[in-house]
Amino acid sequence: MNLSELKAKLEGNNVPKDMYHFGWTTNETICIEYRNGGWEVYSSERGSKILIKRFKREDYACEYFYKAVMNDYRQYQEYILHYKINNLRPLLERPYRDDDLFYRDDMASSHSKEEWERIQAEHNIKFPLDYIDYINAYGLGAVGGFLWIYSPWSNNDRLNLFAARPKALEGCSPFCIECLVSTNSSTDCLVPLGRTDNDDYIFWLKTDNEQEQWHLILCDGHSTKYFEYAMSITEFLAGIIRGTVQCDLLPDEWIGAGHLDFIPYKNDSTR
Repeated sequence: MNLSELKAKLEGNNVPKDMYHFGWTTNETICIEYRNGGWEVYSSERGSKILIKRFKREDYACEYFYKAVMNDYRQYQEYILHYKINNLRPLLERPYRDDDLFYRDDMASSHSKEEWERIQAEHNIKFPLDYIDYINAYGLGAVGGFLWIYSPWSNNDRLNLFAARPKALEGCSPFCIECLVSTNSSTDCLVPLGRTDNDDYIFWLKTDNEQEQWHLILCDGHSTKYFEYAMSITEFLAGIIRGTVQCDLLPDEWIGAGHLDFIPYKNDSTR
């Protein structure tokens, strides 16, 4: 592979051009450069060259450079794919356990892609990706010790996403339910997602769009009021904590708090 072929391969893979550079630059990126009769591949950081690899042959240098750039690109794609949970993580922290020196996430055992595919097939549903990421990252528990997000893996029927459905629908006023399903054929458009300790309920409102476009519905369990948000659950939580989203059904001190704790449900044998 020569330099022209390298450039064509990177462009063909739609790698953002700010992730690599041909020649020296002060920008933080991976560079390839011909100098002093040989080739150098290195990272540019704060105006300095680091991790320098030298090659006599152009093809060896180009192969090495290509692999390095594509590795960074795959990591970038992975981050973008899971950017919603990555935005929430610094704002919603699992606490340290009293009996262990390590952060709880170090011991978290997330469910595999195959397990998620199997449980979704069993219940004929496709979950939004950020919900899967949320359960994998946090497991079953309460945001701020108050807001419970259901898990499909829970053995507790009150907190299992599928088993909690009847009680969640009963907890909302008939007027609220009627308004929400007025443009849909049945209550199947409402998928229970969680509840608060005040017995207010969160639903996904399923539409003809893909699951990533589902809206959130928060139903006041003590009146006919409900609130609709065109965002995902992790976007909603991050917005509440940052103060960019308002919700009358959540504690006032949460709005713009900057940080909340996630309290794991200790009596559940699954995540």
